[in-house]
Amino acid sequence: MKKQKRPIERLYNEKVIIGLVAAIFILLSVYLYIVTQVPARGLSYYKRLSSQIHEQIQSIVSDAKGLTPSLDYIDLNNSEEVLELQAYYSMLGDLEWLAEKENVYFEEMQKADTKEREQELAKKEIASGVVIQYMLLLNAAAMQDLGKYDEDQLDLLIKEAQFRISNIKNAYLNEEILGDIAAYSGLKVSEVEEEIKELMNEYIELRKKKLADAIRSADKRKQYIEAKKMLMLAGSFQ
Repeated sequence: MKKQKRPIERLYNEKVIIGLVAAIFILLSVYLYIVTQVPARGLSYYKRLSSQIHEQIQSIVSDAKGLTPSLDYIDLNNSEEVLELQAYYSMLGDLEWLAEKENVYFEEMQKADTKEREQELAKKEIASGVVIQYMLLLNAAAMQDLGKYDEDQLDLLIKEAQFRISNIKNAYLNEEILGDIAAYSGLKVSEVEEEIKELMNEYIELRKKKLADAIRSADKRKQYIEAKKMLMLAGSFQ
């Protein structure tokens, strides 16, 4: 049986992450302009926008799940392949968590009966789109860095990651990251900074829990992935 490309090779050779990110940019740039610049729209208008953003985000998660490598093609005796697979599962966990959050906003939007509430929820939907882009890019960076795995340095890496994340005072993504997203997508991200901050605070707590779970599991490869992601996350804020 022909062996599939390894997970990381598939991600980069097929530009999976780039495709997932690009899939949402155009919709979000249009929606954000409408939400912030055209407040006089009717109630059903925002519900339609919410439905389309919802479909786009859920589609990204579905596509990512569909690209998960089968265990039939993973050499479980190859530590590098196992590390890559665990990194992919970690990314899926992030995306699924975000999709669940967004789904709550979507369901609340369907029940909203005032323009103000619909606009509030529309901004939360857009913030979800910004954060899912950030998650994809964060995980891509972490996956590229897997070759630096050094078990002897793991304890130091974990301690540094925990220290850095504990000192975050402001969960705004830094200007460089927001600037890159804005330049690439046309998003006026400043209009949804508070909504982004709220989601990112919750994401920080998720990442803390994931690292704690990895430490309890005694799985050193999983610990490395979660510590590396936490360290990169800690460096993303203003």
